[in-house]
Amino acid sequence: MHQTALDNNTEHQPSLNGDNLFLYQCPDQEFESLKTYVKGIDWSEIKRRGNQPNAGRSYIPEAKTLHRETHLIELHRWVQSCINDAKRKIGWRKETIPELAITQSWLNRSDTGEEHHRHIHQLSILSGIMYITEPAETEFIVPSIYSLPTIIAPDKKSQFKSNTTTFKARAKTLVIFPSSLKHGVGPNLEPFSRYTLSVNTWIKGEHGVSDELAFIPEQLD
Repeated sequence: MHQTALDNNTEHQPSLNGDNLFLYQCPDQEFESLKTYVKGIDWSEIKRRGNQPNAGRSYIPEAKTLHRETHLIELHRWVQSCINDAKRKIGWRKETIPELAITQSWLNRSDTGEEHHRHIHQLSILSGIMYITEPAETEFIVPSIYSLPTIIAPDKKSQFKSNTTTFKARAKTLVIFPSSLKHGVGPNLEPFSRYTLSVNTWIKGEHGVSDELAFIPEQLD
């Protein structure tokens, strides 16, 4: 069984409004396999994310995900074990989220001056970012309790008032967080490219409680 947790000390578990982000340290062999895979990509052929001139690039293979790539299977098994650990620690009702499975993973690259816009991960429950290079950081944006409803505030500044926390990490660190949490990365100020691996998950199998009239079977007809 994979060893997942970095440490149980609270200093290693950064929090946002009282809720923890979950951190894990990638094993050396799996991390080296990932770095080798990254070096084999012709990034000059990869399109930018969006239309901004300083946007970085995201690599998705023809199979639409990396977690079935032969050289990265062991890496994703480790990531899956981390997701299982995070789900257990969150303490969701098991009928609601019985199990999470990786649905898609991809690579990101930002060259000097390039950034990753603020975004959420759609069609996902928990997401993960693994930092391949350092220094590494991600800005997490949490809505403020003082955000105003649209009926009171027509301006976006008041509607979407938020607090930004900059999470700093080292290479080999995997951070797991809710997919609905907005995040982004400012311009890369280093003279070399910045690389990360991103992962999404979704509910596996049947979930919910039929007696409560809130149930989804394992397979839909």
